Amino acid sequence: GRVGVSHAFCLGDLPPDRVAALMADMAALDVAVFTTGHPSATVPALLDLRAAGIRVGMGCDGIRDTWGPWGWPDMLQRACIVGMRNGLRTDAELSELLDSATTGGAAAMGRPGRALAVGAPGDLTLVAGETPAHALVDHAPRPLVVKSGRVVARDGQPLMVAP
Repeated sequence: GRVGVSHAFCLGDLPPDRVAALMADMAALDVAVFTTGHPSATVPALLDLRAAGIRVGMGCDGIRDTWGPWGWPDMLQRACIVGMRNGLRTDAELSELLDSATTGGAAAMGRPGRALAVGAPGDLTLVAGETPAHALVDHAPRPLVVKSGRVVARDGQPLMVAP
């Protein structure tokens, strides 16, 4: 439970029988996967990883760096890419996708989940949508972002300038 594989793009490149054997080994050893939605790289099969019992989190690195201009620090956008690359369509599939993109990283690292509760960290993002899946596929605006109890963005715009 103390090992995580970053990106794991190779799990999207290998033949299915080889990937199945690797996933079985990873699950037995409690190895987590931290993937990212990269527009030009293969991604591991999210639902297969989760069905195998592998903890999956998502992240975003390479934010407009020397590897390319396509990095956005927006986890919902990254989730959309992972969802499209995996062919996810149903509400149940999108729910698993959102779980991996929002709480999956903390769970994969063995960290406690977040909740809106007294005493919990005051971190939240408001997203417009009829359902979570709708907000994801609709690229819904984020009218409010709060970090540690402080409003840090409104209507999609940061309230502070990066140093």
